[in-house]
Amino acid sequence: MTYAEVIGNPIAHSKSPLIHRFWLSALGIDADYRAVPVLPVELAGYFDMRRDDPAWRGCNITLPHKIAALDHVSDPGEVRSSIGAINTVFRGENGALQGTNTDPAGFYAPLADTDLAGKPVVVIGSGGAACAVLFALARMAVGPVTVQARSPLKAAALLSRFGLKGEAKPIATTLPPASLLVNASALGMA
Repeated sequence: MTYAEVIGNPIAHSKSPLIHRFWLSALGIDADYRAVPVLPVELAGYFDMRRDDPAWRGCNITLPHKIAALDHVSDPGEVRSSIGAINTVFRGENGALQGTNTDPAGFYAPLADTDLAGKPVVVIGSGGAACAVLFALARMAVGPVTVQARSPLKAAALLSRFGLKGEAKPIATTLPPASLLVNASALGMA
């Protein structure tokens, strides 16, 4: 039976298997979707094993692997230089593992009719999900953007990378006024 997975650590809280199995059944597709805990030290081995498994169709990626997974896939869409993180791996036409990121589109879609141009935004976090959010915000002409993270230096680098004006602050500081608050951190996951 063919299958796909969501990988991360922790992963037991994920609702992805429930959602994907529902749609696989509803559409009459004979396949499975699983949640697989993968530690950072196991990531390379995970992709080595799946690369040779003809039943494996791909995976979704969550923390802490969205950035590190880039090193294990082809990058035809230049995701590495644009977003800097992936959340989906699939087999390309030539069988090579390819990575992409659907997070920016998923973040933007519910906000498409909201005028945020020039309005202040706060993003909490500086990992792979924050990269995707900041990538989308840069295309929405928002501003200023405050990124609050455990590492203000990393947050400042992300603001610079995506050409956003704003400031980086420690996560423990008081939130500034904002028209939009985005939690792109692991806080509150489980």
